[in-house]
Amino acid sequence: MALMIFLLVKGMNKLSALGRKKEEHETALVKNYISTALLLLMEQNDYQSITVTDIAKKAGVSRMTYYRTYSSKEDILIQYFNNIANDFISEIKSHPNITLYQLAVHFFTFFREHGNLIPTLKKANLLELVFQNFVDNLKNFYPNLLGKQSLSASANYHLHFSAGGLSFALILWSDSGYKETPEQMAQMIASFMTPPLDITKTPEK
Repeated sequence: MALMIFLLVKGMNKLSALGRKKEEHETALVKNYISTALLLLMEQNDYQSITVTDIAKKAGVSRMTYYRTYSSKEDILIQYFNNIANDFISEIKSHPNITLYQLAVHFFTFFREHGNLIPTLKKANLLELVFQNFVDNLKNFYPNLLGKQSLSASANYHLHFSAGGLSFALILWSDSGYKETPEQMAQMIASFMTPPLDITKTPEK
């Protein structure tokens, strides 16, 4: 009897785990449909005029599903770029010896492959929202990478300075029609950056 109960509980736990995975997969699909729908609508319409009904219809989901997944249009974009940031962070963690040049190639390749993204965000006056999200992800990532609690004041300024320069370089590249290759952009950015900064060290007085 005890063995039967053990096997029954084990089977139920396995089914529960499979159910959670299926639900997570379905949620990820819905989020992808909705974020893609919003970005497509933004290419053709004024951002402020886009409604929840427009997004739900374009994504092929109900308004109820939309509200169960997101709280606003800005929430869609923030989560979309959080996913991009997480992909970059995973890339760094899986390749601990990755160079700044290699990381920059990944960064610029993504935006080159999604060539309408920056112009679309610029037209909607949403670049500041996206770039602030970019900085926030970097601020959370770097101390975690080094096993520290927080950034030093000087490192925080350095981070914003570097992220700002990278952001405006990305906009300029987009405005030029992506004239340079991702490799050329990465080479320039790598040459502009200062040597690696100890982001947790407090300068001596």
